Amino acid sequence: MSRLRFCTLARTLSAAFCFLFLFGCGDQQTHVPATGAPSTDRALLSRIPQGWPYRLDAQAASGDNGMVVSDAPLATQVGVDVLKSGGNAVDATVATAFALAVVLPGAGNIGGGGFIVTHARGKNYALDFRETAPGAATRDMFLDKKGVPDEMDDFASKPGAPNSFGLIQGEANAIVPGKRVLSAMTPTIVLDPAGNPLLVTGAAGGPFIITTVFQLISDRLDFHMGVAMSANLPRIHHQHLPDEIRLEKGGFNDDTIQWLQKAGHKIRFFDLRDGGSLSATIERRGNQWLGQSDPRRNGLAKGY
Repeated sequence: MSRLRFCTLARTLSAAFCFLFLFGCGDQQTHVPATGAPSTDRALLSRIPQGWPYRLDAQAASGDNGMVVSDAPLATQVGVDVLKSGGNAVDATVATAFALAVVLPGAGNIGGGGFIVTHARGKNYALDFRETAPGAATRDMFLDKKGVPDEMDDFASKPGAPNSFGLIQGEANAIVPGKRVLSAMTPTIVLDPAGNPLLVTGAAGGPFIITTVFQLISDRLDFHMGVAMSANLPRIHHQHLPDEIRLEKGGFNDDTIQWLQKAGHKIRFFDLRDGGSLSATIERRGNQWLGQSDPRRNGLAKGY
């Protein structure tokens, strides 16, 4: 077993994000049925339309010794190979990140920034290596001729004006030379009451990251779902402004939508073309690692 029990790495370039979750080291891969289904609220699942494209009985990847999840199968395989060859979790994280820079360039990686969250020898560590504004940066350098910000949505390139996600930010996140950018990235490690790893999760997708991570954690802790079912469920999002609830297209039946509207909510639908998020999750159940990539993109979870 690696001396570093596990770490999560989130790297980004502009608005593209990628999350990697890697654990341990070892040698065999099997699949087990998604766990948690018997404890799941059947009334909740009955409200999901029949045409929902992602299987709620999907199986999670499993491994006795380690697990890698990324948004690209080739990158995941690189991480697994590094672990099998004796590398630790950090070695595999870095290798997977470099592989993603080749097979999924939009993930950023080389030249990007991010967060690392690590649980090692009973202690927790975090490293913020997000980018900083150039030394000669000015607060209006990314405004177009009309003044509708055209780049650097992580900074408030025009405080008080909505960015591409509809978020309205203030002076606290204005562009200043050398300033570190605000980020919604939320790589999360959940420990059980004894301090042992229980769940590692994160997502990509701007402001959708925080609500997606919350849903993934709640699905596991409150509803006892397995990682496969949780990743495949339809998602809901609210970011304060604009004041509207966003529902994933095709994931909610008419009764649910009408109930929300009668309660006074404005409804807007989204998919990956106009919002949404991509998740990656690993959990520990019994003596196994279970992993699930997001079905909304052709990633891969692989254990051994």
